Amino acid sequence: MRIFCIVALVLVLSFFGFDVAFADESAFKYEYASEIVAVDFYPSGAKFTFKYKPSENDFEFAIPGAFNADSVRAVDAKNSGANIQARSVTRAEWIPDYIRELNSQVEAHSKKIQELNYEKEALEQTISFLKNTKPKDSDAGGLLNFIKESQVLRQETNNRLLAVNNKLNDERKILKILEAERSSKLPARNDRFVLVTGNANAEFLFEAFTSYADWNAKYTLDLDSKSGDIKAQMFAKISQRTGLDYEGKITLHTKTPDERIVEPKILPLKASFQPKVERVTAAPGSAPRFDRMSMRMKMDSAANYEAASEPEEDYDALDMMLDLGSVENRQVQSMTESLSDRAIELFAKLTGDGRESNFEIHANEINLTSEPEILLIPEQRRYAWIVANMDVVNNTRLIPGQAELRVDGNPSGKIVLSENSLSKREMPFGYIEQITCERNLITEKVSSSTFFSNNEGRTSGYVIKITNGSNQDRKITVKDRLPIPTNDKITLDVKSINPAEKSRDKDNILTWELDVKAGESVEISVDYSLKYPSSETLQFDGR
Repeated sequence: MRIFCIVALVLVLSFFGFDVAFADESAFKYEYASEIVAVDFYPSGAKFTFKYKPSENDFEFAIPGAFNADSVRAVDAKNSGANIQARSVTRAEWIPDYIRELNSQVEAHSKKIQELNYEKEALEQTISFLKNTKPKDSDAGGLLNFIKESQVLRQETNNRLLAVNNKLNDERKILKILEAERSSKLPARNDRFVLVTGNANAEFLFEAFTSYADWNAKYTLDLDSKSGDIKAQMFAKISQRTGLDYEGKITLHTKTPDERIVEPKILPLKASFQPKVERVTAAPGSAPRFDRMSMRMKMDSAANYEAASEPEEDYDALDMMLDLGSVENRQVQSMTESLSDRAIELFAKLTGDGRESNFEIHANEINLTSEPEILLIPEQRRYAWIVANMDVVNNTRLIPGQAELRVDGNPSGKIVLSENSLSKREMPFGYIEQITCERNLITEKVSSSTFFSNNEGRTSGYVIKITNGSNQDRKITVKDRLPIPTNDKITLDVKSINPAEKSRDKDNILTWELDVKAGESVEISVDYSLKYPSSETLQFDGR
């Protein structure tokens, strides 16, 4: 029975688990005590402007490791007498205040997993001990009691081990989710900080650049298919993962400052005769002679070109997550434009944990009206486009970005807008699957060579079937084309077009406007012929 008492004691201890000691995070000597007063966002990176008031002339403080140490500089050094230096320093992992609760959950579940692993190990040891334990009693009664007690204890231990394994699997799943969330919210380079030292005789401003931030424009364009009005909204999509919260003025720039400017100069272009080089024919089977003069000229030319066109160095653009919280004074926005930049100023609340949001920009007002059109081009697509035809060309300059397209409030597709996208008279808003077309070619070659002529006739044509599968009568525009002869020996003869086209331009693009009832189909037939010398073979460009 002594053996079973020991085993039972191990089992009882395993039920209660073990306390796991975790080392506390090392105290951070340098607090982030400087105040952010403004942030300038660029397509790649951001410049933070800080204010710091030293308690003594000599000071020492820190900013997060997401900032570039070599970008730190005093802004008003003349007024404050500030002389500052900065360097990157390794530190224990920084857990900002906004993520401490989540980090505590990660640690709690990690501790629970460790406790369960200890318990699992104790149970497995108990099972192993039971397997290897043999009875000392030789009488039948003692042996029977040993078997009964052993079976009961092993059954209880196995059940407990099964329960522990199930809990362990659940805890690992939860921990994996929490660690992924924490990882997505951790500041960039949180294992480092930038140590700022120096001296100053008054409060001063300094700036620091981070590559772990960016912004880009995003739009929604919603077309009213009846009135043709287009509701346009512009959003700023911002990302910053410095770990610092900020509420106040931000400026969105359309151009990242150039790190290296190349002197604008052009080298003189000299014309001369190429030096004559005696060419020696290599003997059969031998290696060709190396032309040193020609190679030297090529190398000199390449060197001159590289010196005159040294590439610019850009900041690395990182795909970061956006955080933009609740914002006061949203109506306070302005947009200014210079030769090299467009800047939008606004007030916003930013956090450094990477949560994504969009901020509506109304400083760049966009007003659009159009005439909606349902357009079929059979050679390109079976389905119809819905196109907004602008009544007046809009000269509003956009900040390039992706636009989400909508028709009557419903998402219809996406498009990338360039700076001058609104100057185009036609803008596609998506496809209409209920309105379709089929284009079937009809081609027949007929030889017409005679004693007096040597021409071959090609009788060609096609039939377009248009189907309105929607529940309303629709006006549908159809566009197709006829060949354009590019040689005097090729002759185009249009025999019939039914129904007649509304227009035909100089490029032989045919346009029809058809009224098609709901659920009905109509056909367009085009019959034409091309004549050309039978000794030639036609080819068609533009397909």
